[in-house]
Amino acid sequence: MNLEKLRIKNINSFEGEFEIDFEKFKNELFLISGPTGAGKSTIIDAILAALYDKTPRLSASKYLLNEDAKEGIIELCFSVQGDRYRINWSVKRNKKGEIGNVKRVLYKNDELLADKRADILKELLKVIKLDFNEFTKSIVLAQGEFDAFLSAGDSEKAKVLERILNVKEFELISIKVYEKAKSLAEEIALIRRDIENIGEIGDLKDKEKEFKGVQKLAEKLSLELKEIEEKLEKKKKKESLVKENEEILEKLKKTRTAMENHQKELEDLDFSKKERDFLLQKEKILKDVESLDIAVTLLVELQNKNSLLNSKKAELEILQKELEELEKIEENLKNELEKKEIENSSIEIVDDERLKNFENLQEIYLKLLNLREEYKKKLTLKKKYENEIEEKKELERKIQKEIKDLEEKEAYLKAKILVLEYEEKRRDLKENEPCPLCGSTIHPYVKNPPKISEEIKNEYQKVKMELETKQKELEKVKKEIYLIDDRIKNLGLNEILSEGKRLREEFEKFGIKEEEFDKLKAIKEKNDKNRELKTKLQIEITKLKANLESVVKEKAQKNKKIEDIKKEMQVIQKEMEKIKNDKNFDFSAKEKKEKLKKELSELESEFEKTKEKHNFLSSEIKKLKALKEEYENRIEKNKKEISSIEDVDIDESVKLKKSEELNEINKKIGLLSAEISEIERKQAQKEAFEKELKEKSEKYKVIEKLNGAIGSAKGDKFKKIAINFLLESLLSVANMHLERITNGRYLFEKSDDLQKLSLYIVDRFYENKKREVSTLSGGEKFLASLALSFGLSDMVRDKVDIEVMFLDEGFGTLDNDSLYRALNILKEASRGKSVGIISHVDSLKEEITKQIKVIKKPNGRSEIVIKA
Repeated sequence: MNLEKLRIKNINSFEGEFEIDFEKFKNELFLISGPTGAGKSTIIDAILAALYDKTPRLSASKYLLNEDAKEGIIELCFSVQGDRYRINWSVKRNKKGEIGNVKRVLYKNDELLADKRADILKELLKVIKLDFNEFTKSIVLAQGEFDAFLSAGDSEKAKVLERILNVKEFELISIKVYEKAKSLAEEIALIRRDIENIGEIGDLKDKEKEFKGVQKLAEKLSLELKEIEEKLEKKKKKESLVKENEEILEKLKKTRTAMENHQKELEDLDFSKKERDFLLQKEKILKDVESLDIAVTLLVELQNKNSLLNSKKAELEILQKELEELEKIEENLKNELEKKEIENSSIEIVDDERLKNFENLQEIYLKLLNLREEYKKKLTLKKKYENEIEEKKELERKIQKEIKDLEEKEAYLKAKILVLEYEEKRRDLKENEPCPLCGSTIHPYVKNPPKISEEIKNEYQKVKMELETKQKELEKVKKEIYLIDDRIKNLGLNEILSEGKRLREEFEKFGIKEEEFDKLKAIKEKNDKNRELKTKLQIEITKLKANLESVVKEKAQKNKKIEDIKKEMQVIQKEMEKIKNDKNFDFSAKEKKEKLKKELSELESEFEKTKEKHNFLSSEIKKLKALKEEYENRIEKNKKEISSIEDVDIDESVKLKKSEELNEINKKIGLLSAEISEIERKQAQKEAFEKELKEKSEKYKVIEKLNGAIGSAKGDKFKKIAINFLLESLLSVANMHLERITNGRYLFEKSDDLQKLSLYIVDRFYENKKREVSTLSGGEKFLASLALSFGLSDMVRDKVDIEVMFLDEGFGTLDNDSLYRALNILKEASRGKSVGIISHVDSLKEEITKQIKVIKKPNGRSEIVIKA
């Protein structure tokens, strides 16, 4: 996998849009630099958020959105085996200020591949083959974690490895195995107790034999009882039929009497005569009603005309009231319009030529204010730096004095040693031969030359070393003074003053002085306010004129409508007079017609009652005839059935005695059946328990062995085994890196005790001497932790080749030699891969030319500058 490009907008402290082209750093060592808290690690967070919608530091990736921004965007481009992929990550803030859900879209070769979280993760796992934790460990080297690991005790080492190696699942497996073993043991004990609780089981064959014998006896008794019941049933039926015939005869007598009474009542009614009288009366009333219809029609028409006239009168009154209202509204509108026009004409707009350039003047004025604020801050910073320089110079003077004293002491001791060395050379002088130094041939001190004291030599070496140390300290202080001085020069105070002068000159070109700006601003604000007020008044005046015109127009319409209604009322009154003068007109016609209709209704109602009574009596007589025939037929049928049933001489007590015998036998059958069922239930239950016990016991044998090996209540046993195993695998891979970066000198070695996590360093340059990792120097420890980081990355990268890695901090504790060596190692590691160092250490900027600079701005925001 090769990272190609990252584009971010409004992410964390980065306000605005920035782009990082990783192709510019391909197969090279590069630096991500910037002060603490500027946002260097945000670059890694953005990569992880795009790929997995997660970051190590936040509960949800949406919180990467800049606190002042409404929308945040991340776009990540990468390639795998020739295919190019692009992920778009975006989030928005709603009107309430709440951050919405993250939206992500994945493209492959510019074609949509997935747009749902689960689908995107599925596609990425196919391509990258690493989940979030694996990917994080493969691109961000855990050097800081391993640095802590090397210095920790056994318990702390375990905690660090748990974090780095993600052994939580081994802990869960250990607990699960322990709980499964415990659960199975408890289940087996319960099954054994259930088998004991079943108790004794009776003999099923004996009970079944006894049950069959009693069952045969019950069948014999049932047949006898059935014969008795049949005989008793015949006897009961004959008695019932005799009784039924007696009851039917009584009913038949009552039916004949009712039929005779209804027949007499029907004859007395004389329905035919009453029907003829009704039809003659009805015909006469209908003729009278017909003669009144014309008068009623005229009366209804008169009433309608009167209603219409009243309606027109009401409408006329409403219109006249509305007209009065409109006249009042018209008067009010005229007054309001006059008032607004006077108010509008009284508003003044000041004409000042300088206002034409107000926007430019305001921009320059704000720049001047900001520039003064910046100058004030930098002046404070300059004073701080000057104080620091004074402190450093004081230290410089102190060290220079110490160096001078040491130099004098060194010169004295050196001279003393030289003199003594010359004295020692006397041993080589020979009698009568000239001395190479003085030319004398007489050598009185040849026999007993002075010796150089070891104390003088040691003191000289000690002074020399102290002098070297002080000279280094002096060099360091001078460099610090130079750097602080350089910071003062970089503050750009002169540039700010020059810029301020330029802005003031530019300001005065518009014919105004800086101190007059506030007055001009007040004029502009008043003009803007007055213009706004005039615009508002003009809108109101236009609206009032339109309303006035509308009212005048509506008044004309109302007046016209009033005239039209008055004319309509005159026409209606003439039509009403015409109806009243008609010869057929009768004011009481309607009452007369209603009276005749009521009379007809009463007549029809009376006749309907007579008709209903006639129909009822006819229907009842018909029903009674049918019922009489039915009763007669049933009596004849029952007589025939009674004669066909033979007489039976048997008593109910015989049936009762036989039933009691059968009940006793059935009770015994029930008891035997229950006993057989209980025996069968116990046998089936015992067999089921024994089968389950066998199955559980087989499972327990397997799980018991597994529990003995890895199971534990807290999960520690398997976790420790896993940590040791993973640590051994990690050390195996890390040793290849450690051997390479220490030129074959050092190797890791782990304690043989599986319960311990003690680590040793084997020093091949000193007869493979083994020592604790805690004895390593700062630089050596950094190299050791770096080797472990490379090892972990290699273990994860075994699934896929990722062509970029990042090392987050870890350089602050290194001396110059160790730093130089570490950088050489990382440069070598960058062959075939891009290695990014995330650090705030200033000295790295001089060593690594290719950089992604994160610059912290005065307003708390940051920006990215690429130096490639």
